[in-house]
Amino acid sequence: MGKVILITFAGREDRMELLRVYALKLIEKGLLDEWHIWDFTRAASDRDYIRENYGPVAYIRPAAGYQKIATVARGKYFKLPFMIKSDFHLAIKAKGQSGFVEYVAGGWANGRSAIRRLDDGEFTTQERSPESEVFAMDTPGIMNSCLENNATINFTDKGEVSVSLDGFNFPDVDYFRKSGEIEIYVRGGFGHSLEMLNTPPGIKRFIGDIGLSAPYFQSFNYYADRYSTYRDDVFLKCDDDIVYLDTEHFSGYVDAIRNNPQYFLISANVVNNGICAYLQQKGGSLPESVGVFESPPGGLYGSLWESGYKASKLHEYFVEQRARIFNLEKEVVEWDARIFINFVGWRGENLRYMNIPQGDDEGMISVQIPKYLNKKIAVYSKFMVGHLSFFPQEYKEDPQKDDPGKIDPKKIIALYRTLLPV
Repeated sequence: MGKVILITFAGREDRMELLRVYALKLIEKGLLDEWHIWDFTRAASDRDYIRENYGPVAYIRPAAGYQKIATVARGKYFKLPFMIKSDFHLAIKAKGQSGFVEYVAGGWANGRSAIRRLDDGEFTTQERSPESEVFAMDTPGIMNSCLENNATINFTDKGEVSVSLDGFNFPDVDYFRKSGEIEIYVRGGFGHSLEMLNTPPGIKRFIGDIGLSAPYFQSFNYYADRYSTYRDDVFLKCDDDIVYLDTEHFSGYVDAIRNNPQYFLISANVVNNGICAYLQQKGGSLPESVGVFESPPGGLYGSLWESGYKASKLHEYFVEQRARIFNLEKEVVEWDARIFINFVGWRGENLRYMNIPQGDDEGMISVQIPKYLNKKIAVYSKFMVGHLSFFPQEYKEDPQKDDPGKIDPKKIIALYRTLLPV
């Protein structure tokens, strides 16, 4: 039986607190094998939070910038197995010392390698002047995207740094003689992603291109490109603002995905999801005193999506009910329109069709691909998930008479803390 892999498009520090508790609980119980955190953060503070709390780096997109992977003390060394087609970049810095040293292996279309001495201001850019080079030579074919490459960084007792790469030795540098330890950073570049090998199971980070609009296709493409690796696994995708997850019925949801290949995608039974709210009310689980929840036209938007007031009432009712299951009319309810992908799952074999273009990823995987394959999607009744908010629920500027205000995220998160597992 394959693995169960949860992917999350991250991430806002103030939203991921509760999700982290539930995911770690699932890993601890052996119900979840891996949690892949895709770093699509916009704020530097959120980026720091993800880096410090969500495991080692497994994958770096070409425009993701440098990522710290290790600290090496004098007299120690660090080995790094990785894969990349060309343009491997390694940076070495030391605390309290200005500037950094950059190594390029297989640059210039995998034909040349170099060492540069650079200023701190150049750490977040890719522009380089020829004058910064302190070493360069032709190294045609040094990288191979189909083979494991191995770099060794050695910080000698004398404070010299030696870097070797699959038998090629860069000249030693002595810029860090006054330092007791060095920091190691890596990145790809110029169209080439860097894949780290031998990362441990559990939580790991995947770093998306910084500043890219609608970047989520990068995640789907990554797994589609590795179809043979992941075809037997079960994939779950959740938003970063999931505030409740029913760990007791999680395995039943995974089994429903495994046992229903006729559905391209199966959603959890989500609190604060327009389609799920409609089905919950239709199934007799939501009284109209909580709100009236229509079927959003074509599965898109709808009154709940834009109403912070409705969302708050729904969350409050769910917590008051101590997270009881909002039963639908059937255990698995077929759906033939778009659905918000707040928490969805699919069989790994469906990755065959997920090499999608940049754009409306939700529409592609919940509508366009199922339609192309003549398949439906579904909602699984027995697995409840709480989704904090949609953008208009927090930021809508023109509340109506029947919608007196926006959702208060801090208040709702505080409510859900009362449901945390002990």
